[in-house]
Amino acid sequence: MKEETKKIKCNECENMIDPGNCERDDQGNSICEECFENGYFVCNDCHEIEKQCDERNTHDGRSICTDCMNANYFICSDCDEIYHTDDSRCLENGNLVCESCFDSDYGTCERCGDGFAQSDLHYCEECGADYCERCFENYHSSCGDGGEVDERTPSGRFYVGDKLGTMAINRCVGVEIEVEKCHDRGELGEALPSIVGVSEDGSLDDTGVEIQTPPSSGVEFEKIVRAVTKTINDRDCVATKSCGLHIHIDARDFRYRPAVLSKILRTYYALEPMLLSILPDSRYDNHFCQLMRKLYNYNDLSVRGINQLEEVWYKEPEKCLRDQRKSGKYDDSRYAGLNLHSLFYRGSIEIRYHSGTIDYEKIKHWANINLCIIEYALNYFDKDRIDRLAQQFQERTETSKRLTELADMLKLPGATKKYMASRIKKFNH
Repeated sequence: MKEETKKIKCNECENMIDPGNCERDDQGNSICEECFENGYFVCNDCHEIEKQCDERNTHDGRSICTDCMNANYFICSDCDEIYHTDDSRCLENGNLVCESCFDSDYGTCERCGDGFAQSDLHYCEECGADYCERCFENYHSSCGDGGEVDERTPSGRFYVGDKLGTMAINRCVGVEIEVEKCHDRGELGEALPSIVGVSEDGSLDDTGVEIQTPPSSGVEFEKIVRAVTKTINDRDCVATKSCGLHIHIDARDFRYRPAVLSKILRTYYALEPMLLSILPDSRYDNHFCQLMRKLYNYNDLSVRGINQLEEVWYKEPEKCLRDQRKSGKYDDSRYAGLNLHSLFYRGSIEIRYHSGTIDYEKIKHWANINLCIIEYALNYFDKDRIDRLAQQFQERTETSKRLTELADMLKLPGATKKYMASRIKKFNH
């Protein structure tokens, strides 16, 4: 006598069904054919059986589940269709659009590389390219005046000094010096040390150039920066209001230590008024060096995991979108006064607060201040003290009263403390 097949219960309608006439969802639950047809679907990405309430339909008619949607897809901010992240284009305002909408209604600025609406782009007939309004104003005003730039990257070597000289900490620093009014940019490039990088920059006009020194420390830093600033000054180049001074601090020893990076972010947040007190007012509300205090909440910066840190920095909960942004050089988050995107992209922390300068002493003292801040966060971090400063230290004008306390806390060299005092007095802070 043939043994009767044991029936099982449908997880939805609870009817008894043959095991061969059912489907199983991602939890292993049995579902009869009728319930499957009326309430489930198979995700075209992960091939799991999911409830229809979790179904999302892509622009090309594929059915995907919510998990796959969150991991690998986005909704175009223009057409509201769902596309794979491989087909996304990021706009200047952070919105994502599909390739089709981008090609139809947007374009890329030739200088800064950001995406803009066609109506916000300006076409320069002389150089045959589109520019955003900011770059157009800087670029087109003197299109073709400064000669060609023979671009090159700085040496990849780390120049470690065998002595500190007048530097506070033996940690490597690279400097980006922006200048305009260069009458012959090609000749300037030839005159600079061969280990130095030279390039155009989207924030500068066509007489402008950016010079990048290789990472160096101690007396090597002094030697390289002194040679670069002398060459620039000898050619009457000018650090105009459009220019900035950016330094890159070597982060190889703490790049993958989120708890340490959190301390650095909180320390800079707390000490931001001090940094601004020695800079002109033009750096206080500047698109290219946005203040930490305007971009982030202090308590949000207290993180332990790298994913949490990235989510706070990019303000983006989806890991796939964060990974996409980390791989691009021109992410909008790079314009923070402390640029952590640089760490994710190239492995160094970029400090962007300072105004343009070609003065060797100013560059040296600025590097020392930031080296001491990093050293404090790494080895002397006092949570209660930084928490207190973040709450109580609100205005640049308070720095003069706190300078001795802050200089002692950061172990600033005497000459750097004296330099800060003179700058605070100059700007009446």
